[in-house]
Amino acid sequence: MYWFFRPNIYLFELISFTNATPLEVGENPFLQFLSNHVADALWCLAIIFVVRQFREYKIPDIYSVILLVLPVVSEALQSVEVVPGTFDYLDILVYISLYTICFHREIHNMKILTKHTVGVVVVALFSICMVASTGDPVKYTKGTFRIPQGQDEIFSKPILSKVMRSAKRLSIVLRVPSSGEKVTEEQVQQKSSLYGVIETEFAKAGYIVRDRALFAKVLEQETQDYSKIGKATETDFILEVSRFGEYQYKVETYKDESGAMQTNPNPVTFNGVILDFKLVSVKENDLVGAYTFYYTPCTVGCAGEFSEFGRKKYNTFEETGYIPLDFFKSSARRLIAELEKYR
Repeated sequence: MYWFFRPNIYLFELISFTNATPLEVGENPFLQFLSNHVADALWCLAIIFVVRQFREYKIPDIYSVILLVLPVVSEALQSVEVVPGTFDYLDILVYISLYTICFHREIHNMKILTKHTVGVVVVALFSICMVASTGDPVKYTKGTFRIPQGQDEIFSKPILSKVMRSAKRLSIVLRVPSSGEKVTEEQVQQKSSLYGVIETEFAKAGYIVRDRALFAKVLEQETQDYSKIGKATETDFILEVSRFGEYQYKVETYKDESGAMQTNPNPVTFNGVILDFKLVSVKENDLVGAYTFYYTPCTVGCAGEFSEFGRKKYNTFEETGYIPLDFFKSSARRLIAELEKYR
């Protein structure tokens, strides 16, 4: 596996054993699996076979335990960048699966004996070999990333103009996604305050904002015929927040310390936010608009350190601050401005 896919490990360098033409993995999922996971699974199997021999030769259990946790410790150290390599949850799953299959009947029956010499030698050997099979230490590069502002996505039906002109003061109710089972009370309160910002902006713009809780009760009692719901609640529009969550930007190009544009082999990920609205005309019983707004980080540039694997170094990036309250407020104002075009 190392010869075909990862010939840059220390072991090959030490013995001057190089492969100048490793296999290209590309997007092939089978080759990706071979390159990223099979070598780790083989290490794990080798350890399992040695542990079985330890028990046969009555080597103390402490050495077996150390060997068995080595792969997991190695992954953990990679996750915090103490050891070179790329942390992968799938590797942890492979280790646990192999251990479960091989030791589900036997792991609790290992006897504690007194022989230590062979255990020390084998543990040391495996430790040295695992270090020798890692790649070069993680090297960080300083650079500045700039991400173009995400473009709003606006869709409105022509019939929206008819509904907007039907009354001097339009009434609207905000419909929000239901909270999941594992949502904390603090998260519920935070989201409630964010949705309250949207309602406040519509009230400032002259809309009649209906109570969400009362509207929800009417929905439970009435059918899904919005025209009937409209008569019961005297509501013109249902504004539904159909999605609110993280949106990832993957960026490859950056400016180096001299100001020249460079490309990183793997994209660096920055977290933005996406907010989707659906606008339903209650009287028309029809979806009359759909609107998507983006919060994009680093529009003026973010400076920090990152590795060739696309991993950002902790506490180095000064990403432009994001306040959800401001994003909800600006999104509501942009939506109101769009609707007012149809007056």
